[in-house]
Amino acid sequence: MMISDRKPGSYTIMTNKGIQHPRSRRDRMLIVAGIVVVLILVTGYAINAEAEDVEEELSTLRIRMPKVVSTAPDSHFCTAVKVDTKKTAYVVDFEPHASMETAHHMSLTGCEHPYSTESYWKCEKGRKSVCGKGKGRWLFVWALDAPSKKLPEGIGFQVGGDSNIQYVVVQLHYKDKFKPGVTDSSGYDLKLSLKPLKYQAAIYTLGNWGYIPAHAKDFHTESACKWNGDDVIYPFAYRPHAHNIGTVMSGYRVRDGVWTEIGRWSPKFPETFYNATNYVEVRKGDYLAARCTWDSNRDTRTHFGPTNLDEMCNFYIMYYTAKNNLTDKMCFKNAQTYRWIDHFANVPEGASSLEGIPTPPNRTDPLEAIQHGAGSKASKQTVGKSDAEDIRKNILKKTNLRKWVSGEPDKENADWKSAESSMNAIFERLVDNTPDNKVSPIKKKETERETLLLQMLQKSKIDN
Repeated sequence: MMISDRKPGSYTIMTNKGIQHPRSRRDRMLIVAGIVVVLILVTGYAINAEAEDVEEELSTLRIRMPKVVSTAPDSHFCTAVKVDTKKTAYVVDFEPHASMETAHHMSLTGCEHPYSTESYWKCEKGRKSVCGKGKGRWLFVWALDAPSKKLPEGIGFQVGGDSNIQYVVVQLHYKDKFKPGVTDSSGYDLKLSLKPLKYQAAIYTLGNWGYIPAHAKDFHTESACKWNGDDVIYPFAYRPHAHNIGTVMSGYRVRDGVWTEIGRWSPKFPETFYNATNYVEVRKGDYLAARCTWDSNRDTRTHFGPTNLDEMCNFYIMYYTAKNNLTDKMCFKNAQTYRWIDHFANVPEGASSLEGIPTPPNRTDPLEAIQHGAGSKASKQTVGKSDAEDIRKNILKKTNLRKWVSGEPDKENADWKSAESSMNAIFERLVDNTPDNKVSPIKKKETERETLLLQMLQKSKIDN
């Protein structure tokens, strides 16, 4: 069919049947009205379809440990899942599925390639045993039954597509050896937005290496680094992380001698990302700084490290920026030598204060319980030989002595004395499961203790 003009105000419809009679003005108006109605209906359908598409652009990526068995205290296992999206997606919501009764903490890392293609693997050597070749990035860390975290509107962690994250890896740090028949399927549900977002999220980590002295009260470990990036970043959340003897952790932006608090909280509370105290921008030349405050009743120094009897001073700052394909930024300082007052003026007096923070929950320090016989079922009652062996192995990890022992150790070395003191405290509490609570047959002579400890240290050198 086609239309042929005859004269102004009329037209003729030509079909394969020939010429039809011209339409009147009334007919034309009815036809036009009909066309308008059709257009409205079509447009309305398109709008509804588009709205449905937007709703469908939020998908869920599920990742779970495949019924893993923890075979020793402080064991670490990982599992990975492919981000199977052809175009770039954005993680906008983290929903953890885990229990503090089982897991010490559960971290989520984005990798170009996972360390292993097995269904799960041991990953006790930090990031290098989590991701394979290529870069890796922190996405989230959970502990102490913390709730889920939804990011602000328009902000997400870039994954899949042409981003530098093609896999997400869950790492579980298990506190204890599992009882026979027990398995674990902890993990995350991640909400992914397939709609392009304006801002990308990333994490900046501040912390320390070194140790906390024995019986240290209100002991501070501090860190600070200059932001040298050309991009402006906007911190919007923070997460304090310690193990057992941390009391307060705080983070700041320092600009022209002015300290602005990003966050201050106790690591004894559930560990998630809390909203920032102040929303600030960080530009090139500004500093990011963090402090951890400790109270130790331990008879030995406490090293920073991965096990539950170690400590960690990790202050995570979650920020957003308009830049794509972000990478992790870290700032770690020596706990024994780095002090804010050597580098900055106007250090805030309330950096270690609990003012404005609810009373933290009471958490028992497992090593103090072993050393002092308080708060631990094992120390108050009985310790079997297999349990004692696990504790000894744990103490060995804690002391980090594998890094310096070669041949006959220097028994005047502070690390040796720290390890020996811990071992002695455990030996003094080794008892058989007998009614009269007799001391176990394990001998407590000095030479026996030194021989056993030296054998353990030398074996650790071989194993590691």
